[in-house]
Amino acid sequence: MYGADSTVTINNQEEMENAYSSCRNEENEDRPDE
Repeated sequence: MYGADSTVTINNQEEMENAYSSCRNEENEDRPDE
């Protein structure tokens, strides 16, 4: 049971990181890294 919950948590974290990376990439296009 704990293992299943851990897998779900990891998957959700990866999705959030991917979404955050996408947002950062869009921002970087408008404003290049200093």
